[in-house]
Amino acid sequence: YCAKLEEMHKRKALFHIFKKNDVILEGKPKVFLIQSILKGNAMDDVIEKTTELGISGIIPCVTNRVVPRIESQKSKIERWQKLILPAVIRSDRYAIPKIYDIVTLDSLDESIQLIARTQGSKIFKILFNENEKEMKLSHVLHHKSYDALFLMIGPEGGFEEAEVKILESMGFVSAQFSERVLTAN
Repeated sequence: YCAKLEEMHKRKALFHIFKKNDVILEGKPKVFLIQSILKGNAMDDVIEKTTELGISGIIPCVTNRVVPRIESQKSKIERWQKLILPAVIRSDRYAIPKIYDIVTLDSLDESIQLIARTQGSKIFKILFNENEKEMKLSHVLHHKSYDALFLMIGPEGGFEEAEVKILESMGFVSAQFSERVLTAN
């Protein structure tokens, strides 16, 4: 609703409603981005744009090729969280995505399971892997229904082969997003 404050009292306020907004509910599946932390302002851009696209949450992840130093996790997460609200307003969203604590590959599966418990039983994890040549994203998602999708995107330079094996052992399905190699942001 859009309303104008008419009266203000100690224990109540009176508003005049002059416009009712249509509510666009966030649908299913909920989509969570697991993003290897990017250098410079690239991570800021990813947070803003994925928020505008409708992401439900972002899990920053430290992988072997992550360049930025993570001195103060709390201050980084607070800064990233501040980028979300303007993006929510710009895109007329009602749900505000959450930035989760920074994780490593060792703690990633546990974090996903904690989030998944609140989303429903049917989750699916996709690893965007530039070296995957056979499995296309369209094949992976074809005619499937999930409560939550977890999408993993690597750092500049991509994932190391050992990291891909670790992620696949966690249940991630490697998929190619495009025929072209795309930048991380």
